[in-house]
Amino acid sequence: MLRIPLEGGGRELAALTSGIGETDEEYLTVVILPWLAEKLRIGPGSLVVVDNIEGKFRITRSAANDIDPLHADETEH
Repeated sequence: MLRIPLEGGGRELAALTSGIGETDEEYLTVVILPWLAEKLRIGPGSLVVVDNIEGKFRITRSAANDIDPLHADETEH
């Protein structure tokens, strides 16, 4: 499930989520079906990028998911 604050861009995206999204007082909620999660290579806690390029609701996997947290602060010498 994806929860996007309405004040953080969810309001603009809500019109594009007909049939897949719902809004309440604070959030746009979109359920990510298992087949889509597998295709995007995401799971609970994964970071995604959501946009409306070309007027379509689009979810892509964030490259931040590929950063190894144990070595994120290391720099090459």
